[in-house]
Amino acid sequence: MRQRAHESATVGVRSDDGGGVRLVLAGEFDVATAPLVGDALREVPVAVRRVVVDCRAVAFADCALLRVLLPARTSLVLLGPLPSVMNRMLVHSGTRKLFTIVDDTAPGGRLPPGPCLSGGASR
Repeated sequence: MRQRAHESATVGVRSDDGGGVRLVLAGEFDVATAPLVGDALREVPVAVRRVVVDCRAVAFADCALLRVLLPARTSLVLLGPLPSVMNRMLVHSGTRKLFTIVDDTAPGGRLPPGPCLSGGASR
């Protein structure tokens, strides 16, 4: 697993079973650390069929992380359960409905099969 790190946040990047990429976010994501996520998303090869952003270990998230995730929303799945701070950010900004969110602890909480990329998706 490749990893990008800052003193308060890490972004791990690894291949997943379905030919996709999983970004594992941990720590606090703000104006200083959200670019780690953006850099990791830009480095995902275009041929990758699925990008999963594992958000379960996010301790803090503000609009800087949202600004990084929004442009890529059609090409990724957020894996949760989402931490309350992240869920609140998405709900209060009115953007939660724009993301595909999968709770891996819920019954049937599996990633959708196949690609999650749609035509014209940008990363």
